[in-house]
Amino acid sequence: MATWKHLSNLPTLLTLRIYERDIHHPMDWDHLYSAHFFNLTTLTFCVNTSADVITVMQHSEFPLLQEFKLVVAILSLADAQQLFRALSLCNAC
Repeated sequence: MATWKHLSNLPTLLTLRIYERDIHHPMDWDHLYSAHFFNLTTLTFCVNTSADVITVMQHSEFPLLQEFKLVVAILSLADAQQLFRALSLCNAC
């Protein structure tokens, strides 16, 4: 995903907010670049389901992440467990 790779290479990017309703094309998570957001301190997702968020957290690194926000319309118990597992394993302080 070229956009994700580009964003991860912006050294001044401190905050990233992704709102699913503002995305006009489906995101191609099948080709997710393993992104290293070295300076990102705040990450926010406002989505319908947690599936894409889980994928992002499993394949990206956020060593300076201080704040994570998730607004999700549907979150099953199984998805919540998978999300918390991904968050606990991601490279974030």
